[in-house]
Amino acid sequence: MTESNRLRDAGAIVGIGATEFSKASGRSEMRLAVEACEAAIADAGLEPRQIDGMVTFTADTNPEIEIARNLGIGELSFFSRIHHGGGAACGTIQQAVLAVRERGDVVSLALQVQPHREGDVGIILDQRDSLHA
Repeated sequence: MTESNRLRDAGAIVGIGATEFSKASGRSEMRLAVEACEAAIADAGLEPRQIDGMVTFTADTNPEIEIARNLGIGELSFFSRIHHGGGAACGTIQQAVLAVRERGDVVSLALQVQPHREGDVGIILDQRDSLHA
């Protein structure tokens, strides 16, 4: 395998969830993050307890452990933060894929938060060969 495609087929996006984008939803950033993650987890056909890794941005004001606690996720075995915000969106996916590839048993949640704008996106990544039709 060449250096340029080492992550090819290492993981797959299996669930996506988002909140509406608005200027004044009346909900906290934490509530929006939790709603986006809940939608992504449901879309993937998973339960929160099956998530054991999270990746988000340094611009996110929500601590991973608080998001996990609000979702009912148990202990996280992997978490990381990518510097900045929306301009680094592919970095959250890359980190989640690396976790899935290297650890094998990790189901990662990449949370892409839009601070200062309301609306969040949660994306679930899992091992490509563990997916079911």
